Amino acid sequence: MSDLFYSQVNEAVQRELKARANAGVNRTTKDLNFMLEKIANVKLTAYRKTDPNPGDEIEDAILGGDSIRTSDYLPTGYLNRPTSRSKPYISSVSIDIKDQTRGYINKGTIKIYIPDPTSDLELIEDTYCKPGRTVLVEIQHPDSAVLSENKLAEDSLVDYSTLLELYPNITEDEIRKLNRVTFNGKISTFSFQYNRNGSVEVTFEMIGTTGTYINVSTYISENIDAKENDEKNRTTQETNTINNFYYQILEDVTNKIKEELGATEEELPQRPIEIKYGDQARDDQNILYGPLYTSNNNNSQQKYDTFISLGLFTQYVNKFILTKIRSTNDDSEESVRNIPDIICNDELCKSIYYSNLASASPKRVLLWPGTKSAGDSGFNVYGADDTNKLIAYESVPPETSGIVDQDGDTKIIRPARIYINIEIIQEFIDEQAKNKLDVTIQSLFNAISEEIEFNTGNAFRIKLAQHPLADSALIYYDTNYYNPSVAIQEFFVPVFASDNGRTIVSDIQISSKVPESIKQLIYGIQAGKTTTQKIALSSAYIYAPPEVQDKLEELHRDNHNDAIKSLNDAKVIFAKQPDAETTYTTLQKALSKYVTYYTPDLKETLNNTKPVYPLEITFTIDGINGFKYGDVLNINGIPKRYSKSFVFMVTGVSHNVQENGEWTTSLNLLARVRL
Repeated sequence: MSDLFYSQVNEAVQRELKARANAGVNRTTKDLNFMLEKIANVKLTAYRKTDPNPGDEIEDAILGGDSIRTSDYLPTGYLNRPTSRSKPYISSVSIDIKDQTRGYINKGTIKIYIPDPTSDLELIEDTYCKPGRTVLVEIQHPDSAVLSENKLAEDSLVDYSTLLELYPNITEDEIRKLNRVTFNGKISTFSFQYNRNGSVEVTFEMIGTTGTYINVSTYISENIDAKENDEKNRTTQETNTINNFYYQILEDVTNKIKEELGATEEELPQRPIEIKYGDQARDDQNILYGPLYTSNNNNSQQKYDTFISLGLFTQYVNKFILTKIRSTNDDSEESVRNIPDIICNDELCKSIYYSNLASASPKRVLLWPGTKSAGDSGFNVYGADDTNKLIAYESVPPETSGIVDQDGDTKIIRPARIYINIEIIQEFIDEQAKNKLDVTIQSLFNAISEEIEFNTGNAFRIKLAQHPLADSALIYYDTNYYNPSVAIQEFFVPVFASDNGRTIVSDIQISSKVPESIKQLIYGIQAGKTTTQKIALSSAYIYAPPEVQDKLEELHRDNHNDAIKSLNDAKVIFAKQPDAETTYTTLQKALSKYVTYYTPDLKETLNNTKPVYPLEITFTIDGINGFKYGDVLNINGIPKRYSKSFVFMVTGVSHNVQENGEWTTSLNLLARVRL
């Protein structure tokens, strides 16, 4: 399976777009049918219950689809109506599917034109002006609008069988037709516009279903102190889901540790242990319990810390929070299936391997070497010799394989095995409550991600997002990961007809916006200085002549060596004073520098990490399903420096249908360095 956020365009999509580019030249009967018959049909279905289950449709309010062929739209039906105006119809549809890891929310905007408000306004208002109402939008071209096989291809780069296995509520028809796009969402806002001719236009917006429930705020008690001592308060406040979340984890983990240690006393025994959680004994769902070090310089005993792996944290969210949301919405079995679990496991998630990586604060984020990482034991080792060396949680007997693994011939890190201290969860909930801010599933995952990013020098960018292939699947995934051993061939989009008479693009825009944070690093007073911002690093190299590039490569080698030395020195300082704030900050800065210069070869560093560059492209083509964010493209006709130095990654897909039935698909692209 290809990397989810750096993937090859599906082969069926490539074949179809090439056939469309040739249609105006070949002009066969099939080509002419494509050009003349691609009128999109839109169907809008609202549901009585929270989840779109068969049988729950509000039949009288279905718009579009087959209903446009019913008797009310035939001449006799038209003349027999009490007025001379037609029924409501969909005047425009806009659906935006974007990379949620960059802060976007999937949205849909629908406009309904009501020629006869006296007869139809009440039904439309009662159905589509209800915030929270679940609506299904279906956009479909006729089969004649597809020039190739009307099915997304299965190959080694797109593993649909795995996706369907992980998310059994998804159907193949929803994701594999080139001429069909579906969007599940919940109504968020609506508005009315009254026109001079007596008609009314209703506009409502939808938020994608997955984005709806992960961004819903959950009730938090304002009495923050009550939860510390009032056990009864915690068990009786069933609505306080997030606030109880930490205590549910604590109780479950404590019971598991006691069970493994054979302890019956009230307090946890001071005996370090690592546990594979659950019956399946997975390496991505674990508990670790023990002290950072056995004794400090004063020879006093240390506090025992409790960690859970990232994979287990995700399962706790599924068990303790999503289950509550499901039961709140609907206790039916169908409802449980229609809100999917969040997936973070070894099968789906991978990260780049950094040989010298460590955590700036192993008491908060622990990179555990485990039993199989003998050659990578440095992940929890601070200091160079026995006198000054600190091995984090050395007293814990390893039971799991550790974070390092093999993917073929390539070493990788399994991010689902990263350990987080459970106190981080409680700290975040307390902080949000004190500041009277909402706590959502999204914000909780973001807080964990930021903690991991900061303590590893931005080596990981683990984000909660909708799966690129399905709008009802959620993943917690390291978007920094790119596997250089997998050959991803970018698809060159035919653009300029003047070159060969073939194009599929109706309009295109190219722009570059350099962030304020790096402008001075490129051409300001700090130009040329060492920086941990990879955009500035790549910019200087890409735009330099060959002789300057050679000097930059030499400078990069020096920076790499300096980064390794700085990191080793920071680890020694940390080993001497692991509880000092200054040593923690110094180590974090050293890690950031190391992650930027982690190999001595500049080209290898840029190719392995492929930093994003602020060069954006937007173009529009005839409507098609099959593109996903993360797909890699290139554009014929743009300056050669760009096509040579960058590939362009899809970050957003928008589908728009106009009143005349014209369906267009717009793609937003962002450049990634390719040397």
